[in-house]
Parts: sequence; structure tokens; C-alpha cells
Amino acid sequence: MDDYPQSLPAALLRYNGRTLVEGLLRDLTAREWLYYKVHGGERHVTPVAVMTSAAKGNHRRIEQLIRDNDWFGRGETGFRRVLYTGSHTTAFAW
Repeated sequence: MDDYPQSLPAALLRYNGRTLVEGLLRDLTAREWLYYKVHGGERHVTPVAVMTSAAKGNHRRIEQLIRDNDWFGRGETGFRRVLYTGSHTTAFAW
């Protein structure tokens, strides 16, 4: 089995040159901007919840992607991060 590279979490697979996470956050940012332009007032930043697991290094990989992209312009407080533990309970992480 060592002949094959470790699989990536779906959130890190590339679609049209971007990861799924990047695409989703770009779409959310565009929707927030459109709302601001149509309705005026102050800009709204939607908090983003990210649930990861430690399996296959997924938590580490997704955390690194978000940090490498400087929190996608939302700042660290714009994310709610949850580590899935495999049971009916979860642990808040990061």
C-alpha cells in the first residue's frame, strides 16, 4: 500500500484550479459583497463553521490551508472550528 499517495480530504481537492474550501469561501464572500451593494449599510461577515477529523491528517491539512490563505480575509475569529472525534460528541479545536 505504500506505493500510493495518501488520499486528500474532499475539501482540498482542486476544482477549476481552487480547492473546494477556497471556492466555497469565495462564493460566500461574493454573496456578502452583493448583499452590501444592494442593501447598503455596513458589511456583514458570516461566521464559518469548519468540522474536521484527525483521520489521515485532515485537521492539520485544512487548518494549514486556511492559515496559508490568511483566513480568507475573515480573520481567525471569523471561523468556528470543530474537531470530530468519531463519537456523538465533538471537541472544539484550534
